[in-house]
Amino acid sequence: MSNFSFICQLNQYNGALLHCTNVDFYRIVDSQDVNWRITTRQEVENAIAEGLQLDSFISNGRFQSFCNKHNEEVSFQKLSTEQKLLQWTNSLKMGLPCFIFAAKSFKGEQRKLEDIKLSPLFMFDADHLPCDPKEIYERTLVEGFPWQNALAHITSSGRGLRLVCVARPELGNIADNQICLANELGILDMMGTTGKPVVDDSCIDASRISYAPRRQDILHIDEDLLFGTEAEDGGESQMEVLYGDSYRKGQGHCAPINPNHKFHGKNLPDASINSQKSSTTSEVSTELAKEQLPSKDMAFGHPIVDYINTLLPNGAPEGSRHPWMLRLANDLLILCDNDTEKVKSVLLSLKWVNDVINERNINEVDNVISSAKKYKQKREEENLYALQPTREMRRAIEQVTNRKFKELVRELHQQAIGNSDLADQQDITRMLERIGRELEKLFPKYPLLKLLCHRQKRKHYIAAMLVGGAFAMTLMTRCWYSFWSAPGRKCRMNSILELIGRSGSGKHVAVELYELMMEPIAKNDEAQVAALNKWNSEHDQNNGASKNQTARPTGIFRRLPPETSAAAIRDAEFNAKEVIDGEEWPLHVSIFDSELDNTLRQLKKGYMEALFTLWLKGFHNEPHGTFLKTSSSQVGEYKVHFNSVYTGTSDALAKQATEGNFVNGLLFRITVVPMGDTNFEMMKAHKYDQEDAKRDALLKEWAYKLDATKGEIPVECISDALCRWTERRMSEAEENDSFADEDMIKRPCWHAINYVIPFIVSRHWSHMEEEDGRWKCGAGFKPDKTDVKLALLIANAQYAFQQYFFKSIGEQYYDNQQTRAVSKSHIQQKSILAFNRLPDPFTSEDVDREFGYEGKKGSICSKLKRLQDDGLAQKIRSGEDKGKYRKLK
Repeated sequence: MSNFSFICQLNQYNGALLHCTNVDFYRIVDSQDVNWRITTRQEVENAIAEGLQLDSFISNGRFQSFCNKHNEEVSFQKLSTEQKLLQWTNSLKMGLPCFIFAAKSFKGEQRKLEDIKLSPLFMFDADHLPCDPKEIYERTLVEGFPWQNALAHITSSGRGLRLVCVARPELGNIADNQICLANELGILDMMGTTGKPVVDDSCIDASRISYAPRRQDILHIDEDLLFGTEAEDGGESQMEVLYGDSYRKGQGHCAPINPNHKFHGKNLPDASINSQKSSTTSEVSTELAKEQLPSKDMAFGHPIVDYINTLLPNGAPEGSRHPWMLRLANDLLILCDNDTEKVKSVLLSLKWVNDVINERNINEVDNVISSAKKYKQKREEENLYALQPTREMRRAIEQVTNRKFKELVRELHQQAIGNSDLADQQDITRMLERIGRELEKLFPKYPLLKLLCHRQKRKHYIAAMLVGGAFAMTLMTRCWYSFWSAPGRKCRMNSILELIGRSGSGKHVAVELYELMMEPIAKNDEAQVAALNKWNSEHDQNNGASKNQTARPTGIFRRLPPETSAAAIRDAEFNAKEVIDGEEWPLHVSIFDSELDNTLRQLKKGYMEALFTLWLKGFHNEPHGTFLKTSSSQVGEYKVHFNSVYTGTSDALAKQATEGNFVNGLLFRITVVPMGDTNFEMMKAHKYDQEDAKRDALLKEWAYKLDATKGEIPVECISDALCRWTERRMSEAEENDSFADEDMIKRPCWHAINYVIPFIVSRHWSHMEEEDGRWKCGAGFKPDKTDVKLALLIANAQYAFQQYFFKSIGEQYYDNQQTRAVSKSHIQQKSILAFNRLPDPFTSEDVDREFGYEGKKGSICSKLKRLQDDGLAQKIRSGEDKGKYRKLK
């Protein structure tokens, strides 16, 4: 006896087949993505059916992205707006996670019927019911209902019912159980106006998927039946024992002669008609296949089929041809620049693909390409950076061309554009526009976000948001949070932000927001600044004499100007402390400079090394300290709490973006934001009006509110989502074999959670509680799916920006590292071989001969000393070999 679990797939096209536990099931049905897809689908379809306004759906960023992917298709161009929306909603449904309730397991990694082992469950699906689905479900509650109901839910359309029941083997196989169940519920004979039965007869396939529902659509669930059904006969269900072999042979249709059927075979498909249709289709497809000519489509100077033949020299193995077609279609869409006709041409030039066509029909290739396009679109929506072919295809390309894939892509990019910098600027500007559209949708949810983006161009929304978030972090210095990768630690909000763009590209937004948002800290620093200036004036008047002079003021300074010495920053870090709820709490100090080049030029003043240390250690508040002899310097340790915001040009960033800073992690700690192309546009003339004044007043009001916050921010759901985000990206880095990607994936989650917190607090401000003159976070609110969406948007954006600025540096570093390793290995090998050739015992003359020092006594003596220091040799002090050396290894 063993516990049963059915199978789930997070992606029906290429997702792993996973045993579904109750934890997995509830995580899926509670997913914000599942909820959004189903809700959006129903809202769009209902609006179309009722003739309502569609503007909000047409402006949806995901719908716009969907249209952009299909605009080149002639058939898509001919569709009406309503038809395009319906196609989009269908793609939303197809992207849902899915369950395979009738499958206990699959032999392989693909959802193939010939590899299935049956579970004790079966799925019943009835869609487009002429009555409320709940009414049908209620009929399962009557006494004497002959099936055990494990799960009942409304389908994603909102008009269907799906039941998962424990099969009754004595009635027959899955198809037999389904039709008996339909008859029992009284819906077998329900017919729509089209004359089609409402029962979905495709569910007779045991490997049939069931799209995940929302939690709110679940009408009934019996966890003991769904997740704990016991199997029989050594772990096999009765359904598997009786019908498993027939399903694996493709014989899963119902048997009309079964005496248990009360309807005597009514509504069953006519086998003879299906057979005739299949035969005709096969003949047509064979003729069409014969007409196909060998593909001449090229990529990187070679026929694409050469890469496929290198990858699959004997063709796709029997039983795996369809998965290989789908995998190749995914790769070919990238290599053929989304040209479906080229993809089809390449596939049809392969013999084993034509064998599939002969066995099935020509539409098989079209269906595969269509599925690949949907999968590619989903990946592009999730990622803000360019997609690559699979690792296997890249290796095949490298084998044929004798060139590294990334070199080929870079060369092709430069040939096509002629100016890679211009191309990159155009790409990043489009990306910024896309991010801006997503942020624009969130304006109604986040009052602070809308204020920060006031009168900014859409492509600069992300810059305004992150700059405002960086200043807000310093204001919220008395707050903390818990994070998945730092258990048990009070994490603080830290930032090193740099806006990078050309002159006149809009970087002035940082100056504007600095003056508005950092006013509370400037007000707090005023008294200390005045006292220090007064002391400096008196000190100068007395020519530095200490007689009758007061001690230098040591107040709290948190808003430091750009030209602040390293010693002054250390003093500010030592002194910026406050007692909060009985605990001494270090406060963030901050620097803002509108010219990054100005900061970097101070390297000549011996300032830069100290600043680099603060940047590196401040990201995770690591300990630092000083122990200097000068009497004016404080001695001791402190944890670095140092935030900074800079604006500058790409030339200034280039001084930081070195291989050394890539390996030490500085570049990943920088929240770097490109401003995009200026497109020869001047700033629009605008007079400061009442709307601007109102916005500035509200922004200052928010600054004072955030400055008065304290306590823990509850961000568990954000932390979990970013953990999953990191896992997904790390899997992609592994597939791409990129150590540079791996390095850049590790910190976007930190950037995301730091920057999203101020906006979460502003959104839930009405639930904040006041305590001792400060606003206590976390007591009255919890972040939700909207907050998770914003956090993931920031993580994706930051990862894309780091790829844009630093990917080439990282790849170059690891390429050079590999070269150094090969060179070092060669040198070490030479030394090892020479050492092995030495006799035992050996003399200095032997060392000279084997290592090739040509009588250079200094080199010989140095080598002998190294061999002894490394424990490889020992000088003999006595005996007949005295003066020689003995090998120790």
